[in-house]
Amino acid sequence: MSELNIKLTRTVNRLAGALAAVIALSFPLGFFALQYQFHAASMDVEAEFNAINITRLINANPEFWQFEEPRLQELLKAMSHDSLPEWRRILDAQGRVVTGSPALLAAPVIMRTAALLDSGHEVGRFEVARSLRPLLLETVLAGLFGLLLGSLVQLLLIRHPLRALKQALASLQHEKERAQVTLQAISDAVITSDRRGQVLSFNLAAEKMFGYAAAEVLGRDLKILMPEPYRSESDGKLGRDLLDGPANWIGTEHELTARRSDGGTFTLALRVSRFDLDGHPQFIASLRDITRRKRADLTLASTHRALQMLSRSSMAINRIDDEAGLLAEVCRVAVEVGGYRMAWVGYAQDDEAKSILPMAHAGEESGYLDSIKLYWGDDQPGGCGPAGQAIRSGQPQQSGDISKADSHFYWHEAAMQRGYRSALVLPLRSEQRSFGVLCLYAGEIQQFAPEEVKLLQELADNLAFGIGSLRARLERRRHQQAAREATAKVQEQAALLDKAQDAIMVRNLDRTLRFWNKGAEHLYGWTSEEVLGKTMDELMYRSPQVLATAMNQALASDGDWTGELAQVARDGSTIHVQARWTVVRDGQGQANGVLGINTDIRERKKAREEILRLNADLEERVRLRTAQLEFANQQLEAFSYSVAHDLRSPLSTIAGFSGLLEKAMAKTSGGPPDERSQHYLARIRAGASRMGELIEALLALAQVSRSSLRWEPVDLSALAVGLLTGYQEREPARTVQLRVESGLLAQGDPQLLNQVLDNLLGNAWKFSAGQPVTEITFGHDLGEAGETVYFVRDNGAGFDMAYAEKLFGAFERLHSPTEFAGNGIGLTTVLRIIARHGGRVWGESAAGCGATFYFTLGLASL
Repeated sequence: MSELNIKLTRTVNRLAGALAAVIALSFPLGFFALQYQFHAASMDVEAEFNAINITRLINANPEFWQFEEPRLQELLKAMSHDSLPEWRRILDAQGRVVTGSPALLAAPVIMRTAALLDSGHEVGRFEVARSLRPLLLETVLAGLFGLLLGSLVQLLLIRHPLRALKQALASLQHEKERAQVTLQAISDAVITSDRRGQVLSFNLAAEKMFGYAAAEVLGRDLKILMPEPYRSESDGKLGRDLLDGPANWIGTEHELTARRSDGGTFTLALRVSRFDLDGHPQFIASLRDITRRKRADLTLASTHRALQMLSRSSMAINRIDDEAGLLAEVCRVAVEVGGYRMAWVGYAQDDEAKSILPMAHAGEESGYLDSIKLYWGDDQPGGCGPAGQAIRSGQPQQSGDISKADSHFYWHEAAMQRGYRSALVLPLRSEQRSFGVLCLYAGEIQQFAPEEVKLLQELADNLAFGIGSLRARLERRRHQQAAREATAKVQEQAALLDKAQDAIMVRNLDRTLRFWNKGAEHLYGWTSEEVLGKTMDELMYRSPQVLATAMNQALASDGDWTGELAQVARDGSTIHVQARWTVVRDGQGQANGVLGINTDIRERKKAREEILRLNADLEERVRLRTAQLEFANQQLEAFSYSVAHDLRSPLSTIAGFSGLLEKAMAKTSGGPPDERSQHYLARIRAGASRMGELIEALLALAQVSRSSLRWEPVDLSALAVGLLTGYQEREPARTVQLRVESGLLAQGDPQLLNQVLDNLLGNAWKFSAGQPVTEITFGHDLGEAGETVYFVRDNGAGFDMAYAEKLFGAFERLHSPTEFAGNGIGLTTVLRIIARHGGRVWGESAAGCGATFYFTLGLASL
């Protein structure tokens, strides 16, 4: 029993000694580990927070490094705590200390750094350090306390083993709770896990960050905290990366996307440490939500891009004089500097459809603008998108996600096909209205920050102002050029007016003279220096009211007045002028003077009086000559009647007695006369008939010369068709090809022109009778002088041009009566009728090749 007690006592003593040693060692080590982690975590938060504040100062004032060192020193002094042995300092990109604590702390120390950024680029670091000496001293004290505690436990266990064991367990539980309280008090989320990714601990900050209670997470896989796209990738990968991955994974900070319990995602900064427990690796992760910081970084970057776009666009507006080039340059700046996938500018059209016309673009357009139709009116589907809304409201419009139905992006399918995910539409505003849009398309889904939108709208306003200024400048240049040209033209006209023989002057509405050319000086005798600025109404007119009346008539007659005036020259002589006055108007169309051109008509007036005297004498002579002609016509008519009566009577007698002679011979011989007698009698009757026809032709020819012309519009085409139709009715068996040009009109006597066509077309019908197919054409050509030339063409017998001069002579025939009947008067009649109409007639032919007769009607043709 005593040996057993001795063994038990030895065992208890050994256990008590081992337990005391464990307590003596674990207490200070645990204390040091927890305190070190607490200090490190708080210093990380402080370094990041102060780095963000200093970064904002640097972005707000790029010259901060050179001129704000005292302010940095005050800022560092405000960050310091007198109760803590620590120091802070700021270093630039080359590692040079800009400002900070005057002396470094003696080792060992805890040091944390954070990057200082300017437009996304590291320009320096912020460092904070605390001395470990107080912590080591506290750890030594904790070690002494642990040693004391272990000795006490050993003493108690030796004397009271069970009681001592309970007390030791209670003490360990107390330390565990203390460690747990410390873990929960840390502001960063802290999660521990094993190599399989199962959660072992989940502190209060982690619950707030992820929205899960610790009980919901403990024992589950870490991928519950990951977004859906990353879960399958994380299976087994976390443990492999931590154990076998790159060395910089442990102890370095990484940015990851995490998932909350409500499904929302956010960005966090992760720092992982590894420790072994019972020979198994475990990991403790410190996590910090950096969503605001990332959003601030993105906002800062987008604002910086917008500022660069604004600057480059302002330079382009000041440099480029071409509107199309300016629009293209602004679009190019938006793509190359702003990083947008595509940019374009469109103008609102004032057409019925209220369309938007693209004017310029840059980037990945890929036919997008040709495939869509945009409008700024709200009565069409294409006008309800951001472009139409921007023009109507005058405010920028954005679509953060084009694919969503509530984005009101009408052409979203065409946009998605070309990689557009979000859009910002900025109105181009003038003082009166929005006249266009600047559209920026991004390749990723994003919400445009208010600061960025404000800067980009300022860019659009500058562009609109630049367009207006450019147009005004171009318009001013056009006006200046027009003014220079007008001045040169006026000077040229003045020089030309000085060379004019007429007197040319310009009077203001108050009748004062403002222009007086050399012709006026020669006509009136006053120089321009003597008359400019004066009315001269009392010197140039017997009655000044004449000038006022003439100017009022010119102004009242819508700008023009013409008349004769009696004026007075410097020497007192009377000058008769033909006045042509025109109202002069300014650029707005308002009358501001009267231009007068006065022509000296004294010689003309004398000539006119002489002409009037001669005309009176001529009229008397014409009256006498007319009376003589009328008497001659009466005598000619009497002669014609006498010829017709005196010649027709013998012809009738010859014809009658030849018939009686034939009957008498038949009675005497008891039978018909012999063949010779009948031949003689037939020759007598044919001669009498031929003589009768000649008499009728002569009377008709005389009638053509004596009859008065009746002038009226005549449809020559209709006359020709009627005549040819009559010829066909008389000879229906003849094969013919007739071509009559329609719409041939003339001014003349219808009856006489019908007689002309009857003779010409009748001859064509007669002389083409021997052809298998009769071809007759009536049409017109234009002569060398632009006159209308009518023609009748046939394919008949034709004639020899050597005898062409005989064609139009009375009783002249180029064919024998046995070949073609006729009396030789037809073409003579045509010649006289055409001559009476002021025209001419001629023929062209070759024997056996048909003939063409041409005629004109002078100015009478239509």
